[in-house]
Amino acid sequence: PAGHCVVRHNTLFGSGNIVLGFFEQPNFDIGYNHVYDGGMFVHDVSMIYTTLPQIRGSVVHHNWVTTKYKLCIRADDQSRGVAVHHNVMWGSSKGSLVVKGEDNAVYHNTSLVTSPENRGLNVQTWAEPDKPHYRKLWPLLKEQNAKTPIWNNLSHRITYTHLNKQFAKDDPRLSHNVTVANPASLLVNPAGLDFRPKPGSPLIDAGRVIKGINDGFVGKAPDAGAYEFGAKPWVAGHKNFIRTSGETTDPKSGERVMMLCLGMPAVKTITVTVVPAAGVTLTSKPKLVFTAGNWAAGRTVRFKASKEIRGKAITFEIEQPR
Repeated sequence: PAGHCVVRHNTLFGSGNIVLGFFEQPNFDIGYNHVYDGGMFVHDVSMIYTTLPQIRGSVVHHNWVTTKYKLCIRADDQSRGVAVHHNVMWGSSKGSLVVKGEDNAVYHNTSLVTSPENRGLNVQTWAEPDKPHYRKLWPLLKEQNAKTPIWNNLSHRITYTHLNKQFAKDDPRLSHNVTVANPASLLVNPAGLDFRPKPGSPLIDAGRVIKGINDGFVGKAPDAGAYEFGAKPWVAGHKNFIRTSGETTDPKSGERVMMLCLGMPAVKTITVTVVPAAGVTLTSKPKLVFTAGNWAAGRTVRFKASKEIRGKAITFEIEQPR
């Protein structure tokens, strides 16, 4: 019940039902995850899922979420106080996002349409339905999301019912969104996971300032959608790292030796490049390949360095496959 759980930089996939679910505690931080291929055994499903008032204060942000099934992200019945921002969602059959309840926020999301039935960003406003069991523990709202801002998003449509009814353009909940028939056409290379706006895109400077959400934007104003033109693009999913140990120096040759391995299992084959500083000579292979089977096996790195070297004699560049 203390809450404040953090779920970050995971690659999650291959589930019969929900892939990433969070429940019954406040202030979850669900960020920078790559979530896909859930819903293999059920119909009514989303890849990231939550529900009910206990999750108030939770934030779902900077995730890549894709599925060929029903939904990508869903804050279900009686959700309260959930912020959903800077997510990229694609592939779903029914809709990228569903947000129910109240006191939520929908900012800077990118929804890529693949189906004419796709509701895009669906922020429901009809009365909360009277469903059985635990949902009777909290009062039902006569109107949902009356106080939920929907700002700076990119989608083919923004809807408020199951029947694809779109918000009126002057609805006070909406501000600075970009809706076009093919949102992917405004982005650099969505198929290659590059969701940045193209140069000259109408997304650039199309957003409004939201303190604590789009601080540090580039240009005259924040961009609409999940990525900022001209800023370093963020990457979602599993990010590995290097562990080193056991460094020794041969007193006669001056050759230095250290052991190296990955810090976490390799989801896919990972290549590590050993980069020598000026004045450093590698005496072992510059590239090391790690797989799911050998990620923890120590590898030897050998090099010689002049006495004038200060700071790091070698650094590592690690490939992060997607």
